[in-house]
Amino acid sequence: MYTSYLKPVIYLAIGLLAFKSIGQSTTSKLDTSSETSILAWINDLYAEGVKVTNDSIILSDETNKILRDTVYFALIFPKTYTWEPVVKFIQNQDLKPAIWYLINLYPLNEKNKDLAVKFILSYDAIFKMDKMLPSVFATYSILDPEIGSIHDGHSEITAPHILEKKLNVVKELMYYVEKNRSLIKK
Repeated sequence: MYTSYLKPVIYLAIGLLAFKSIGQSTTSKLDTSSETSILAWINDLYAEGVKVTNDSIILSDETNKILRDTVYFALIFPKTYTWEPVVKFIQNQDLKPAIWYLINLYPLNEKNKDLAVKFILSYDAIFKMDKMLPSVFATYSILDPEIGSIHDGHSEITAPHILEKKLNVVKELMYYVEKNRSLIKK
């Protein structure tokens, strides 16, 4: 039914990737050797990429990396989103980019919608997906070349309809999270 590259996504999402086994990856972002590292990694999942305070703008490490590394920028914002990078992101505990891909893959067809919802609901058992989804959207949408551009340090939204479309995907996924949580409580 699903092509061979989609099967790993299903298995990874449903199996929830045991931290011990994936934490041994040498390319992993997650350092399982200290509690502080794990807490910082989890906190980053919920942090927005751009934070505005009264007198400054603070960019996360992820946002800085996207802005400075053209190869990484191209990886995060490809011309065509596919499932293969999702699997690699998950294997490396790069959940925010994986979710960004899901947001972009979701509206393409019913199979993608089904897989994205299953992924989000599976991970909601461990993480607060209702906090992570808006965080991911806030981190990546402002840098998305489909939505706008950055000139002289200022962002300009040139395609508000695409921004709204992606925001609606986030809202739909959050709806499924809330619906699933209410079913579990019953």
